[in-house]
Amino acid sequence: MAWKLSIDGAKEKTNIKFLHSFMQKIVQERKEEISGSKSANPMNLDRLNRVESPEK
Repeated sequence: MAWKLSIDGAKEKTNIKFLHSFMQKIVQERKEEISGSKSANPMNLDRLNRVESPEK
């Protein structure tokens, strides 16, 4: 409790809020990027993992 009331505790709280908002922004942008790319160019793990044999 005392830590939260100290100057360092207040700085930590501010920094944590900043990091959380920054990470939420990054995650949201990435989700939008992924959802937009699926309709334009469907790349999924099945396609990436498919290996054609040289004999075919």
